[in-house]
Amino acid sequence: HPEAIVIFQKMIDNKDELVIQAKWYLSMCYLHENNLEKCQELLKEIVQVKLSSYSQKAQLVLDQLK
Repeated sequence: HPEAIVIFQKMIDNKDELVIQAKWYLSMCYLHENNLEKCQELLKEIVQVKLSSYSQKAQLVLDQLK
């Protein structure tokens, strides 16, 4: 997972066209590592992008983490 975190973080930092997807998978890496603070932070960012198909998924995960 550390390698995946580095790759997804680079995609986000470089404003890659797949930034929402990168944030989603990075949040799942953090969830798997039980880093709930970073996971929730990213999920909240994803929820703000209403046109993304990941927005609903992110909201579902956030609701389950409460």
